[in-house]
Amino acid sequence: MYQSITANDLEQELKINPRNILDVRDAADYAEGHIPNAINIPINQLQVELKKLDSKQAYTIIC
Repeated sequence: MYQSITANDLEQELKINPRNILDVRDAADYAEGHIPNAINIPINQLQVELKKLDSKQAYTIIC
């Protein structure tokens, strides 16, 4: 299941309720700026790297 959220809404939500953030942008874009503690797995590596994530946790995916 997924739900869309705006960047502004996410920013406000993170102040109240920390989330697991998965940033699927490439490494260069991630290095330019990202949400603190976000996990970076570029979208083109996601299928291989997905097993590194805890399947019992929910993630907010940003790109």
